[in-house]
Amino acid sequence: MGSARRTTEERRLELIEAALAELAVTPLSALSTRQLARRLGVSQPALFRHFRSREALLTATAEHALATMRAAVAPAMALREGSQPRLRALARALAQLVEAEPGLSRLLFARPSPAEPKLLAALGNLADGQRALARTLVAEGQAEGAVAAQSSTADAALLFVGMMQGAIAAWHRGAQLADGERFELVEQVDRLFSLWW
Repeated sequence: MGSARRTTEERRLELIEAALAELAVTPLSALSTRQLARRLGVSQPALFRHFRSREALLTATAEHALATMRAAVAPAMALREGSQPRLRALARALAQLVEAEPGLSRLLFARPSPAEPKLLAALGNLADGQRALARTLVAEGQAEGAVAAQSSTADAALLFVGMMQGAIAAWHRGAQLADGERFELVEQVDRLFSLWW
């Protein structure tokens, strides 16, 4: 019985990873269960044995992305070098994660239908997770005197996420710099972080 459960969990993870891979090239609104089934070489009914609906699959994908994000940024959050190096490491870790999982950027920018409330909530948690991490570190910066006490941690976190999302959007569409060089996400996030700080 334990073996069957493991196989089911492995299959669910395979479907989630396929959804993330497909999101690297397909907007969330256009992603269909038919595409995913075709990508994996299974029938739609086989897919629905693991997830009751498209919304259930995409909700699980967003939850998986949030868990992956938390694991990816854990080393940055664990640094004991002060708030600025930790925030820079957080920005770099997020950028590296998006480079490794391009489908994640589609989840960050997705606008699901209000008819998919569970997916809407899961995507909200993904965005809120970034803001919460930044807000925590900005508050720590205030406590150590590196950030002005009167600064709004909520505003600083919102600007941090805006900086990240702007850089990710430029990278995702293959933007080039003024000198014609390709927009390298981690490098540009480092540069933008200095401006944000």
